[in-house]
Amino acid sequence: MLATDKGITLKGNITHYDEGFDNQYNGLGLIREPYIGDYLYTISDEIIKINNINGLAQITEIKLP
Repeated sequence: MLATDKGITLKGNITHYDEGFDNQYNGLGLIREPYIGDYLYTISDEIIKINNINGLAQITEIKLP
């Protein structure tokens, strides 16, 4: 875990990488990362992912046309 003197701690990572690209960046830069209640929404050009804010377990993934 990464912690700073300001008390910020890395809890985990959420990726929008495509496994078919051997985890190389494929242009899916995140546009927004809002959270509502216990859910974190990560939105890129092609995917919306919803993860639980506590532990970051993935709830669902929606591929955009």
